[in-house]
Amino acid sequence: LNKNMEAYEQAVSIAKEQSYWRDHPNKKRKQQKIALVKTLGCHWRSDAPEEDVELNACVVHDTKKDEYSVFVTTNLSRTTRQIVMTYELKA
Repeated sequence: LNKNMEAYEQAVSIAKEQSYWRDHPNKKRKQQKIALVKTLGCHWRSDAPEEDVELNACVVHDTKKDEYSVFVTTNLSRTTRQIVMTYELKA
């Protein structure tokens, strides 16, 4: 998600509030923590809201830079690790 999106802002806010961070599964990313945020669909705005679906997110916190990234999926059974590793494959 882009930083200027409501769903991004909500995901980061919820992850900070829940404060349930895990180590990033990629050992090269030791300075990053990940957290799962469920049910973000209500914060997603599309041109066809009647067709919108539910979203879960993996929030990544780079503790060294104090920056966040948010990756989403419509597959609600995915774990935080599965979400972030899918994006790792694309990088």
